[in-house]
Order: sequence, then C-alpha cells, then structure tokens
Amino acid sequence: MALIGFLTADSFMEFSFKLINLARVSLVVDSIKDQFNQNLIFSFCLGICPLLIFLIKKLGRIKTINQTIASVNTMLIFGVLFWASRLLFMKMVFDWAWDTPQEHFDLPIGFMEFYEFFGYGITTGALLALIIFRFKNKVIKQENILDHN
Repeated sequence: MALIGFLTADSFMEFSFKLINLARVSLVVDSIKDQFNQNLIFSFCLGICPLLIFLIKKLGRIKTINQTIASVNTMLIFGVLFWASRLLFMKMVFDWAWDTPQEHFDLPIGFMEFYEFFGYGITTGALLALIIFRFKNKVIKQENILDHN
C-alpha cells in the first residue's frame, strides 16, 4: 500500500489542484526534499491502513467480513471527508484572494496539506470504527451470556 501511495501521490495532488481554481497561483517547491516529504506522507497514510485494519479487527473483536468492510469504509469515508473539507477551505481562501489586486501568488507546496488531512481522516475513521465495534461486540457478547443463563 505504501508503494502505491508513493507512486500515486503526484496524481492525487494534481487531482486536488484541478478541483480548486488555481489560475493565478504558482506552487513553489523549495527543494526536492519538500516534494519527497509530501510523497512520503501520502505513502505513509496509505501504508498504515493495513495496520489500522488489523488493530480494528483485534481490538474491536471483529468476527465477520461485513464488519471488516464496514470499518474499511468508515476509514475511507472519513479520509475523503477530511480531504474534501481541506479542499473546500482552500477554495474559499483562493476565492477570497482573487478579490485582492495582487496579480500572482506563490505558495509553498506544503501549504496545501491535502495528504495530512487525508491521513487525519483515515486515523479518525479507524478510531471511530474501533470504538463502534468494540462496544457493539461487547454488548452482543453480554447478551449471549445472559441468554445462556
């Protein structure tokens, strides 16, 4: 997953830029290290997903494939929601900036933070899925114990 994330990081960033009006904005890469760090962050966000799924399965006591699919969907939905909220915020910032008389803007590429927000969303979704399934499976286990008595 991390390798896929490293290879698709540039495409993800380009797709994100297309969703925002960047007509008068230049994204500045100060060094190759900045670009590499951005790709590394995205690959880490995708690479940690299997570990998060494993932790959800073990700590949340998930037993069925449907619960696993629901937890993965929760992670992805929250990742996309956090990423979309960052896109919306950046669009509002750039729409506000267009009202200023300045003709051109130079922004460092790290300013966008799309990858970070995607990672925050995945982590939040994993924690939420863990909490939901932990309590749900705990309640089901208690009901089964009461039924047998």
